[in-house]
Amino acid sequence: MEIADGKYIVIAPASQSLTVYTRIIEERDRPREEIDEAELSNTVSQAIWKVFDRERTPASFKLGVAEIDVLLIDARIVAARVDGSKVLNPIGFPAKKIEVGVAETLASRETFQKIRQGLPKNGEIIFISEPTAVKAHLLREENRSRNFVFVNVLRDKTHVCAAKENGDIRPAGDFEWGLDNLLQSFHDDLMIPKEAVAPVLNRYLQNDASADFLKKFRFVFNKHFSVFEKGVSAAIHNAKMVKPVVFVMCDQIAASAKPFTFGGGAKFSFCPGKIPETS
Repeated sequence: MEIADGKYIVIAPASQSLTVYTRIIEERDRPREEIDEAELSNTVSQAIWKVFDRERTPASFKLGVAEIDVLLIDARIVAARVDGSKVLNPIGFPAKKIEVGVAETLASRETFQKIRQGLPKNGEIIFISEPTAVKAHLLREENRSRNFVFVNVLRDKTHVCAAKENGDIRPAGDFEWGLDNLLQSFHDDLMIPKEAVAPVLNRYLQNDASADFLKKFRFVFNKHFSVFEKGVSAAIHNAKMVKPVVFVMCDQIAASAKPFTFGGGAKFSFCPGKIPETS
């Protein structure tokens, strides 16, 4: 997407890239001295390369390429703390520790070349990221949750990110199931047009129906979300999380009035299709 003359924001496909949010904490040798620009620049550079070095191996497995073909295609600082206190700019503060919040996007060499080829020769990429991790980050900033799973349901696939107490946000898994599967299964079972499925489902999610309807529809709801729940549960297991809150975003599906609990015990909450922007 071009946002200014020759400047582009690029959404990288989740199957060919990954974005992680994490933090690096550096102990200072001279804590009584104020942090200057040179020290901060060096700390930021080290943090970026430490994260890339740590994430390159798991990225190579996810992307199915050799480590040498995993590229760091975007890196930015999203937060800074001095001795645990959040600051806009650490320069001028004495501190024992500097904490740098880092967001990095990694992709294969081939994927990045394709992205470049799709832009004008002199086009400048000012931001590139995989969307599920970004949405999880915005959700964390919006509601201050610290330990949750974010599920991004697309037309034919579902992507899962784990957001942990330590500040990390990273991919937890994906599976072949999406909105099209959901609409088709409800259409087949209820014998209603596909375009009517979402309104009916939304009434159930928001408790906007009679008690008799809600009771009868619960069986259908649980039946058709079983594949979805199993896929998300596997991702939760991979992320080594225990019964986290699960936020689900799916086009055409409204926010739920209350969380739902499936067989795995995790609480699922459907959130609006667009996360409010933070100031």
